Amino acid sequence: MEKSGLAGSVGGSFVVRSCFDKWDAVVLNDVGDGALLLSDGQRYVQVVLCASAGVAQRCLVLLPWESSRFVVRVNGAVHGSGPVYLTVGDEVELLSVSPYGDDGERRVFRVEPVTIARCSGGNTIAIGMPSGGISSMSGRHPLTNCHAPCGVDWVQFLKYRLEKVDKILSQLKV
Repeated sequence: MEKSGLAGSVGGSFVVRSCFDKWDAVVLNDVGDGALLLSDGQRYVQVVLCASAGVAQRCLVLLPWESSRFVVRVNGAVHGSGPVYLTVGDEVELLSVSPYGDDGERRVFRVEPVTIARCSGGNTIAIGMPSGGISSMSGRHPLTNCHAPCGVDWVQFLKYRLEKVDKILSQLKV
């Protein structure tokens, strides 16, 4: 097995975010949760949240991939096969093995921490996102499923986010 960085987060949850297109993100909260990192039709790899044996640490693992199609670069280190352990802050890129396979645009996935709050009824909600929002979440949609506000004042949250968007858009006007 190949290891990148220090694997593990004690009881924490992870977000895997694409740093291109719509900046989609997937929250991996429970052991066994997984996501498919998709660069194009030929380059994709599965990442799964695992628990370390006998320890309360959880880590992300890139499962083995078809190395004849592409290689995986994690923080600049190229890996020809998996699995590869990931930790918060790691940047993952799926690179073509063909010299003509990449279109020049970097398609990077970043591992970020996230705080998860439990709502009434066992639903979860992601709070404390480092940047951006969540557009898809590991098979569930906690922002629409959560029956209780979990101590989060949504009006204040939305007001804050809209003010940030307005500030950014006003800076773009020429």
